[in-house]
Amino acid sequence: MASFYEYIQHVIDSNKFLEEKNLDKKKLNLKDLSGGVNKKFDPSMGRVITMKNNARSDYEKEDRVKKVLEENDYTPSFLKSLDKPYYYYFISFQNSLDDSDDVEELYGRERVDFRRVSIYENMNPSGYLYIDQRQQLFSCIHQLMFIHFILFVNRIKHGDMHMKNIKWIKFHKNNKDFYSVKAFDFGHAEVNCGGIIGSRYTDINYLFKLKSQKKSLVGFFEGRSRFNDYISGENQNRMEKHFPLHHLLTNHQVPNLRKIHKNIAIDFLNREGDRLERNLREIKDKNITNEYSCNLVLKEFAASSERVVGILR
Repeated sequence: MASFYEYIQHVIDSNKFLEEKNLDKKKLNLKDLSGGVNKKFDPSMGRVITMKNNARSDYEKEDRVKKVLEENDYTPSFLKSLDKPYYYYFISFQNSLDDSDDVEELYGRERVDFRRVSIYENMNPSGYLYIDQRQQLFSCIHQLMFIHFILFVNRIKHGDMHMKNIKWIKFHKNNKDFYSVKAFDFGHAEVNCGGIIGSRYTDINYLFKLKSQKKSLVGFFEGRSRFNDYISGENQNRMEKHFPLHHLLTNHQVPNLRKIHKNIAIDFLNREGDRLERNLREIKDKNITNEYSCNLVLKEFAASSERVVGILR
């Protein structure tokens, strides 16, 4: 059985199998675009559009995250020989437009309201619902954990890492289907996160413990509401996107592989999240410039990921 590191290496090596989609770049009616009141997405152009001026701050936050990753020199020892930064394979940014992009006055918004995103063939925003092979499921879990390692070691909080902010891109290799998993939409992100009473562990707590990523009492009550909905099965339209790791354990479609009951998944992941956080806090000087400590952090994420996969076997 392949290890955490082998699955991560496999996804990186297989990135050449991901095909960017040819876009016809036709203007759609604004009412037909997906998204909320602040931002819309035009799949025909591969563009994100802010619909309110204050929503432009999402782009500024994303730029800060990108700058942190570009300036930090750390690369995991098993990925030293890559021709691109290792995070490139697991994080997808909304990038500034090229000079050749002619979008002025499109949809009644200014040029600064547009960002370019990568659209791939066989990319499905609900791809996680169609995981039906063992290697797909294990790979997705390991990739999800590796993404959280990337954010943690770089002191970045994504702040909204639900299913719909993850790109699920299916590809075919050696007569098997796999998914490449990429995190995107850093509009709620924070950088330079602290680890004692700060927000460095917030994404981990959301991933493992069903906790809200919002602060203070608002986050507490939101977390309790989501927990109750998850247990009861109510408000499933709202709940479908939340808690990626729990859904991968409980809702996969892999034959002859254990499907975990909700209550067991909650208990197991809650304990596993506590264990991971405890082990991470015991590592001193988790600064991105300390390669030794960063490798210890990676080791803890890898071990945790293996334990999560192990409960399915």
